[in-house]
Amino acid sequence: MMVCLFQMPSAAWRWVKGAGLCALAFGLLACSTVGGIGGANGADRLACMPLTVGVQYCLRPPADATGFEVQQQVLVRSPALQETALAQLENTDTQFVVALFSPLGPKLMQAQWAPPRLAQEQPAGLPVTAGLLAALVQMALWPSASVQAGLHGAHTWVDEPGRRQLWVGGRLWLDVQYSGQLPTPSALQIRLPVHALEMHINTLP
Repeated sequence: MMVCLFQMPSAAWRWVKGAGLCALAFGLLACSTVGGIGGANGADRLACMPLTVGVQYCLRPPADATGFEVQQQVLVRSPALQETALAQLENTDTQFVVALFSPLGPKLMQAQWAPPRLAQEQPAGLPVTAGLLAALVQMALWPSASVQAGLHGAHTWVDEPGRRQLWVGGRLWLDVQYSGQLPTPSALQIRLPVHALEMHINTLP
């Protein structure tokens, strides 16, 4: 079943728009597949996020990436919107946390991954979870071998200096370009061509 961002309950949409996030977190995967996809065992299923039909990403251990803590400015663009938010990322050997804040300060959503537990904070009634946001961040920043171990289903993963891509069914699903060293590049661009969405991310000093 396909659930699109713009089909969310009107009350939830008003909350998001009123908070200034608009389609930031939830527009990242504007029409996300909802429901389980086979291929992960029961212990992993709670941390496995459907990306598109037949493909999912299971969150990787925090220890797969070096420890870091950064704040970032995020600009999201699509033909219908342009929104800004702040992101805070923290990774240690035991947990990975990603949180989004409005420019005015209130926290909008958060995912805390401390295997085997994934805790998510977000408005009720939204079809896209904070866990999906965490999955997208890991795909952009985690070591390539770790990301590939987390991807399940028919896909092609391309990793080149300064660029990563995920192809599904012959179509480019995710395009990541970055400057600097992962997992804390100075600049990062994440595009979801199928949904005409892109994020421009700059690490704050």
